[in-house]
Amino acid sequence: MKLEILSLPVPSAGEVITGDTLTEAVGAPDIKSFESHVVHGAAGPRLVLVLGLADGRRRPAPPEEIALSGDDRRVFDALRAWRNTFAQTRGLAPYLVLPNRTLAAAAVARPRDVDGVLALPGVGGAKADLYGTELLLQIAGIEAELDRERQQPAPTEAATGSA
Repeated sequence: MKLEILSLPVPSAGEVITGDTLTEAVGAPDIKSFESHVVHGAAGPRLVLVLGLADGRRRPAPPEEIALSGDDRRVFDALRAWRNTFAQTRGLAPYLVLPNRTLAAAAVARPRDVDGVLALPGVGGAKADLYGTELLLQIAGIEAELDRERQQPAPTEAATGSA
């Protein structure tokens, strides 16, 4: 058995770390055993998990930069900034709110209702209940900003002062 050590912020009261969260964080679907420990340090308490993985399993390399372009990239970047602030104000790690792959899927699909949010990878009923409405509001706001930018006339050379 191979051991993997994972350090997470201590969950707030009522926050649950699911098997899916662990699988996503570790990158291995076959966690055979685990031990949990709380370690107190200068930055506050951390939850340290010692995970036993099936023999021969290796943690995959970190994913490459998410390949998005144009408006999809802008929506993703704005959603990621929102998610990071949202998580920080609640004392959560950002990936516990919504992982980057979910934000990338949301940037492309741009759901308009809860069913659309539920169709995103990594979103189940609990995450939809916790973060779905806010995610929908963020997407609507970002799209409105993109629409406003498209409706503004392009600056002319005379208006910019260049000749």
